Amino acid sequence: MTTNDVEKKENPQTRQLLIDAGIKLIAEKGYDSASIGDIATLAEVTKGAVYYHFRSKENFVLEIIKQRSESNLARLKQLRKDNIPITEWIENVFSMIIGFPDTDQQHFLLQVMVASIRPEHKMIAALVAEIHAKWRKLLAEMIEMSDEYQKGQLLEDSE
Repeated sequence: MTTNDVEKKENPQTRQLLIDAGIKLIAEKGYDSASIGDIATLAEVTKGAVYYHFRSKENFVLEIIKQRSESNLARLKQLRKDNIPITEWIENVFSMIIGFPDTDQQHFLLQVMVASIRPEHKMIAALVAEIHAKWRKLLAEMIEMSDEYQKGQLLEDSE
């Protein structure tokens, strides 16, 4: 049996503890200033535990972004199935984009967005662009599928 044959068993509680610590630290210090060591210290685990769950700090952030994006897209696709009015659906979209459960998550997202515009963070920039494209596509699909759009009522003032 080689080391490749050994199944890696991750502890989801440790993984979530690391994610929570990373969000808090990146929110406070910024992406470039928060280190894997800082995240490990705040989570009260070893640096090895961080690297066991995530290959690098960049991979760590990419995983958090993917996790949040996939969760939000799944919720929005479910709303699409619920056949709600397009105005209500758009309100839900913006609530998901800017409505975070706490300020650490708001600041984390802002720090990641700032990091994504720096040339040295191409993978983060690429993921952010990919997510934005998915959101735009889903929004366009929802508008085109809506009863309001189909009936030519989308531009009418509802108030």
